[in-house]
Amino acid sequence: MSKPITIEAIINLGVEQYHSGNFSEAIETYQSGLVLGRNNPLLYYNLGLAYQKIGKLKQAISAYQK
Repeated sequence: MSKPITIEAIINLGVEQYHSGNFSEAIETYQSGLVLGRNNPLLYYNLGLAYQKIGKLKQAISAYQK
């Protein structure tokens, strides 16, 4: 499977992973979107949700604040 290249595709993939309980994969997906240099609030919000689900509250707070 090729990697998504648009922010929308990355967000959609991350949401699917999140809803499937694959929180670590969702985190990696959202972080890959941020690597593209896009400052997308939805990426940070979803990243915060995924971190919160695995108990990494400091990282979740940091993502929410961005």
